[in-house]
Amino acid sequence: MVQPKYNPEEALQRIKLMMEYDSSMTLSENLVTVNKIIKEQSDCPNNIPYQDVRDKAEDAGQRAFNMFAPFQRMAKGEQRARFLFDTIKEVIGKNTYDDIEEKCVPAKDVFDKFFKKASESLFGFTSGRNVSQMLSDIVNDDYTKEEYPEAIRILTKAKSIWDKGVSQTPPVPDPNKPDPNKPDPNKPDPNKPVQSRYRNCDKDAKYTKGCRTRPEGPIGQVQACLNLVQDGKFWEKTQSALAAKGYSNGFTKEDIKTICGNRTKPEEVKPLAQDDELLDVDSM
Repeated sequence: MVQPKYNPEEALQRIKLMMEYDSSMTLSENLVTVNKIIKEQSDCPNNIPYQDVRDKAEDAGQRAFNMFAPFQRMAKGEQRARFLFDTIKEVIGKNTYDDIEEKCVPAKDVFDKFFKKASESLFGFTSGRNVSQMLSDIVNDDYTKEEYPEAIRILTKAKSIWDKGVSQTPPVPDPNKPDPNKPDPNKPDPNKPVQSRYRNCDKDAKYTKGCRTRPEGPIGQVQACLNLVQDGKFWEKTQSALAAKGYSNGFTKEDIKTICGNRTKPEEVKPLAQDDELLDVDSM
């Protein structure tokens, strides 16, 4: 029997389909379910299915109601408290994908919403209580203290976990604000060394655009003769002034006398106080 060959993406789809296949649905419906699962896992990290969160919340809410409502109190208080504790631990720190809103949301928020509905009483005993409020009411209830002392310890810990729970929902980037994790292209990177456009030409035989010598060196001497700032940096202004003199391809030390003509060689000047790697007078 010849086995079909699959590319990696097809193989992944096939594995997912086999894992989640529901014989009561058509192949197309199963593929929709599989693709939804893949999307949830990729778009919503640390994900727990939305329906699972809802089922857990409704079950937990009903058990909490049975522990608190006077006409519903029965045995198994510690068992119900343990269930609430374990369920809260499963939900805290998780996310769930809301396919109606089409976004990743904290599972804690969804759980709290359905828990409140499930724990409401037709007689108004527990109407409107969220998880934290309900746990507090049960822990402080005299009947619970008397009948379920171990449950008090468990639910106190459950409430502490719930109240300290932190959502792990990934932040949604604001397109109008720069990403703090990415460098601003309009600002220099403080961790990147400053790169100079110039190369050291103190020992070169010919000086061309991009060269740099000490201010009192050959380039500085020529700049002085050309009425330019004597900074020893050969860039646009120096290039233009030399081109006007017929030296568009640079000059040598022997050319200085011709370029300067009868002008006296300028006196030696002190180097500029600024860091010449950062100052670019010639291009101003």
